[in-house]
Amino acid sequence: SATVAGFDIRKQDAKVREHIGLVSEKMIMYDELTARENLKLFGKLYDIPSDLLAKRISKLLDFVRMKQWADHRIDTFSTGMKQRINVIRALVNEPDVLFLDEPTLGLDPQSTAEVRELVRRINLENKTTIILTTHMMTEADMLCDRIGILDHGKIVAMDTPTNLKKSVTGTDATLFEFEIPNLDSGVVSSVRSLSSVSSVVQDDPTHIKVSSRGNDSFDVLVDALRKSGARIRTVKNLEPTLEDVFLHITGHEVRDSVASTPVPSQKGGPHGWRPNKRVR
Repeated sequence: SATVAGFDIRKQDAKVREHIGLVSEKMIMYDELTARENLKLFGKLYDIPSDLLAKRISKLLDFVRMKQWADHRIDTFSTGMKQRINVIRALVNEPDVLFLDEPTLGLDPQSTAEVRELVRRINLENKTTIILTTHMMTEADMLCDRIGILDHGKIVAMDTPTNLKKSVTGTDATLFEFEIPNLDSGVVSSVRSLSSVSSVVQDDPTHIKVSSRGNDSFDVLVDALRKSGARIRTVKNLEPTLEDVFLHITGHEVRDSVASTPVPSQKGGPHGWRPNKRVR
């Protein structure tokens, strides 16, 4: 079993529902009712006294800057406006825990930014615990203090975004991408033979990504490359993304492509990275 807000989900399910809010993938509202009427309807389902409910609704509409549209029908709203009302609908009972299921799915960029900012404010200003499900790794990185990665219905990793990213390269490792016009197997072998190097991936004929440990790892790498005759055109200091973490932990990239695509020779590590800075 499990507990939510201190209540057992099996034995005290009614109490659990009193302390949670839900924003599902599908908007739960009535188009023919106004924003205020929708909020009032759902508030009554929690048996909130009318005078208290009226104050909460006014406060919530102010919170999402929708008070001037309070008495307009939902079917006259844009998708982003509807989602703002949909979110505060789940706050009418002042929940301790708010569940958000793909809250920005199908929204335009402006509405997406507005909903993400709303989620931040609910967490920071209302002190509400938020459990968010999303397929967008950037969204999880932006909004979440802790992230759980699910694979085939099981949690395979859970930690802070920073620690999850460190799990890809290691806590003391740095990732570099070198652009080398005359890249060949000899150059790659010279890098792979270094004791400080934990991973070497050749993405294309002129680029390699190298994960290396140690304070002087960059100098050691450059020295080895020059000795091998490599002409270094550019170097990037790279930072792993949560997408890299997902692929690294679940192995989906390998499983999905193993039948048709050979796996590059390497000692470990992911295949895609987000540039952090460039040095010429």
